[in-house]
Amino acid sequence: MALKTFSTVDEYMAALPQSTRAALEKVRSILHAAIPAAEEVISYGIPAVRLGGGRPLLWFAGWKEHYSLYPVNGAIVARLGAELSRYELGKGTLRFRLSEPTPVKLIERIAKLRVQEGSAKGASPAPTRVRGTTAPASRSRTGKVAAGRVSVPTALREALKAEPRAQAVFDSLAPSHRQAYTRWIASAKRAETQGRRASSAVQMLLRGKPPA
Repeated sequence: MALKTFSTVDEYMAALPQSTRAALEKVRSILHAAIPAAEEVISYGIPAVRLGGGRPLLWFAGWKEHYSLYPVNGAIVARLGAELSRYELGKGTLRFRLSEPTPVKLIERIAKLRVQEGSAKGASPAPTRVRGTTAPASRSRTGKVAAGRVSVPTALREALKAEPRAQAVFDSLAPSHRQAYTRWIASAKRAETQGRRASSAVQMLLRGKPPA
């Protein structure tokens, strides 16, 4: 079954279940109130807000029982740790249950912190994409992959291309976490095994679980 693609945020919202749509519309309003000049865009298949045509500052997405906001990076966690403790946070993604009240003030603060981060860097930040054209990570004498950019196996690259939401989550991960996925898939000797692991990786990304 082909993955549904969206051209506008309105199209994305219209495709959601009513309860999810209502919660995400509230998030949408909060983001625009916190960032009055924000523009909406579909990026990696889900809604995002940005400034002046730059890179997205925040992505937001709706699911069956929760909605997500990301990236919520280490700097934001350091600033808002106590406020974030009651929510599910993993690998840059903050999840809110539909059954709970929308944390208006918290979402406003996250949005404003992302704007501050973008201003400090001179441009709106976005997750760094890891492509198959990047140089492989070097290995130490112990055989461990050193920190840095790594090649993304073709199987994973194609699987992520087919599932933009998983791609967005993958892009928001820290380099060490992206390496964990790529090493796990690349370690398989057979193409069929790499393909199965890539499919599993997509599901783990969507569920916020680490690779086996």
